[in-house]
Amino acid sequence: MITDTRLRSTFLILVALSGLAITCVRGQDVQARLEKSLRDARSISNVEVRMVDVLWIKDYSLLEGKPADGVEFSRTFEYYYLAFGRKYRASCKLLSGTRTNLAKHFESAFDGTSYVCYDADQRYMTKSHSYQRGDRGECQYGPLVAPFMFLSRVSDYCPSCVLRFSDVVAPDFTNGLILPRGQESDGLLHISMPGHILVKQPTLWSIGIDKTGESFTPRTIRWAIPGGGEETIYKLFNYTNVGTYQFPATIAWTASSYPPTSSSGVIATGMTTLVSIRMPEQVAGSAFQLDEDAAVTIWDCDQKNFTKSGPASEACPQTRRLHGTAEQQASTNAQPAITDHLTPRP
Repeated sequence: MITDTRLRSTFLILVALSGLAITCVRGQDVQARLEKSLRDARSISNVEVRMVDVLWIKDYSLLEGKPADGVEFSRTFEYYYLAFGRKYRASCKLLSGTRTNLAKHFESAFDGTSYVCYDADQRYMTKSHSYQRGDRGECQYGPLVAPFMFLSRVSDYCPSCVLRFSDVVAPDFTNGLILPRGQESDGLLHISMPGHILVKQPTLWSIGIDKTGESFTPRTIRWAIPGGGEETIYKLFNYTNVGTYQFPATIAWTASSYPPTSSSGVIATGMTTLVSIRMPEQVAGSAFQLDEDAAVTIWDCDQKNFTKSGPASEACPQTRRLHGTAEQQASTNAQPAITDHLTPRP
């Protein structure tokens, strides 16, 4: 026992300073925090999520590549996502929209062997054993993957890539990524890193993370195409958890012209809000299989032929999707920026 008053005071000060030093190291070591959050995410064997996604676009003409006409556009989707390891099932349903000709219902699934996508409006289905880059039934940045959105593979090579929770829990997800050390500013730790090439332009990610804590918890994520004149700022709110994994329950974003000049530079806004989340004790294998009987047409992407055909099989589904209306493409997923809203989906 320490009896001398001065020695005891010195000891307590050293303990306090030691604790402060540990806190600072943990707060600034974003690499360790990233790895911890990934481990926490991988500890979740199965999860079921429901969320609502709202999109507003300042000028509807942007969807059609026409001169500005001042007509606004908005829509609201409900998204569903069920994951079990690498298996998943996803869907989106239109809840409301300012246009009547919007895509209303899409589903996709991976049962461990086959990727299946289903367009309920057209009643056509596609199947493939190869990795599917993304389907319109999947939310681009849901709450479970939002902290890692800067690791998205969206690029000119893969414009329709979707970041899935099943990707995040994969052992090779980060591929040896080393993050830069955080710099303190405005009460956050900031890091910046280059992204993929999109619309033939380099992109840049800037991330603001909580200064203290052990998990990787971004508060703001900025994605910009400096040469393309666009940027999107995401704000991640209401962090919650499943098990030990921390993630935001709300993601709000604003897409603006770049460099920003005034509020008139806002092109679009959106918000994704968690509705419910749970970890079901059991998940039947049939949950990751879509009903083929519901489809009029089934296209086998591996064999490049129809395994089921009907009135809707006059043209290849992939061709129809590439030449679909711009409003269907843009109103289905809230992509990182307007450029991605208008990117054709294969």
